[in-house]
Amino acid sequence: APHVTGIVALMKERDPNLTVEQIRSILKNTGTSVNGYRLVNAPRAVSAVADTRSQFALVNAIGHYFWRNGAYERFGAPTTAEIALRDGGVAQIFAKNQVIYWTARQGAFHVNFNGAIGAKYRSAGYEHGYGYPTMAEMAVPGGVMQRFARADGRTTAVYWDASTYRTHAVWEAGSIGYRYNVSGGVGRYGFPVSDETAVMGSVQQRFRTAAGTETVMVWSPGTGTKVLNGRGGLYWYWVNNGYIGQLGYPTSDEVAQADGSVVLSFTSGAQLRWTAETGVQRVR
Repeated sequence: APHVTGIVALMKERDPNLTVEQIRSILKNTGTSVNGYRLVNAPRAVSAVADTRSQFALVNAIGHYFWRNGAYERFGAPTTAEIALRDGGVAQIFAKNQVIYWTARQGAFHVNFNGAIGAKYRSAGYEHGYGYPTMAEMAVPGGVMQRFARADGRTTAVYWDASTYRTHAVWEAGSIGYRYNVSGGVGRYGFPVSDETAVMGSVQQRFRTAAGTETVMVWSPGTGTKVLNGRGGLYWYWVNNGYIGQLGYPTSDEVAQADGSVVLSFTSGAQLRWTAETGVQRVR
């Protein structure tokens, strides 16, 4: 059995798509007759399989990554030679819609263009948008993420949420991305449900946990990033009563007081106060 297993592995290396019936047939037809039985003939069995692999070379760091991480079964055969890209990067494309990238700074990692993260990377302009992968896709509670970096070292993390099947990016080089990461990331705020969006001189991004808690992070040049309850009364009072044009930008996170109230202040000088009994009131 180990001998036959090794032969089958060599056959599959030449054609990863061989079926069980094809393998069985080849082993029988190429075997040597011994006392009325077929003795498996390794050279003939392997030679009988058409080599469907590309003739493009697998070399250097991309070749090493290919062989260490699933080879033909995972990536398929290479359909191109290595391709020189911007900022000194190199890529090689494979038949199963996988691309392995390499840079001197990050090393070699692949992007799965069958998946949502690969689609997001494509829509952002590949290496022109997010740069090059610094890791393969990694499972996080409730989904998957992959991180990319530009030549200057600024990173973007792309998240896929299994509960919504949606993919959004967190620009980790920015103030919102930094606040998201240092304050707990997915574990605290859940997954991004939007990309960063410019709103009247500010930048905003929304996050949601599996339990449905929503957080809106709001950045402006003068105030930095503040964290609001995206389903709370203070946030919606702000949106529905003049918003940035009248109340300005939040100057703090929502602040819980000793009496159980929550207070939120703005650059206009306005201040809102929420209690469970009265709801939201403007106190200044």
